[in-house]
Amino acid sequence: MNIDKATITKRKIKRALLDCMEDKKFDLITVNDIVTKASVNRSTFYRYYDDKYALLDEIELAVIKHINQYRDSNAIYIEGKGYINSQNIISMLRHLKKFDFIINRLLSFNGDQLFEIRLRNQLSQQFYKSIKVTTSNEKLELIKDFLGHIVIGTFRYWTSQDENMSEEDLSQVIEDLLTSGFMKAVENAQEN
Repeated sequence: MNIDKATITKRKIKRALLDCMEDKKFDLITVNDIVTKASVNRSTFYRYYDDKYALLDEIELAVIKHINQYRDSNAIYIEGKGYINSQNIISMLRHLKKFDFIINRLLSFNGDQLFEIRLRNQLSQQFYKSIKVTTSNEKLELIKDFLGHIVIGTFRYWTSQDENMSEEDLSQVIEDLLTSGFMKAVENAQEN
């Protein structure tokens, strides 16, 4: 596969921003920090991006696009069973694995809170779509928020570990929580 110079340069700039976010909050990172880390000059940066916010936006939207493409082409929620299928969770986690570094940085303390909000919005849309409800109430909103915190917290935990839990083990914990409840999931986790 032949990749053009512009694509390579943009990848370097994106990686540089994510590398800067390891040690510095996004709000404190400057374009100069990014171009220094990427070994490009400022004019090269501005050829592709208006500012650091446009760069971050492109990174975040690309991750969300991949999540949505996966979700739209794979049935995660099993109709009529009321829970998420274990094999589909594993498949989804393997798909997300290629973005774990990016997701980790975006959800980290130094990341962008807007990314978490964007993820919550995507999860919210999927929640209402999967339960086939067009109107909301307080209880549904609570359930949606609770699930959103669990999913994002799971992403944050899974991508921040030096030795990631295997997709199979994480899928088993998620399935146990969803199908058997908290106490049974704790019992199963202690047995392993």
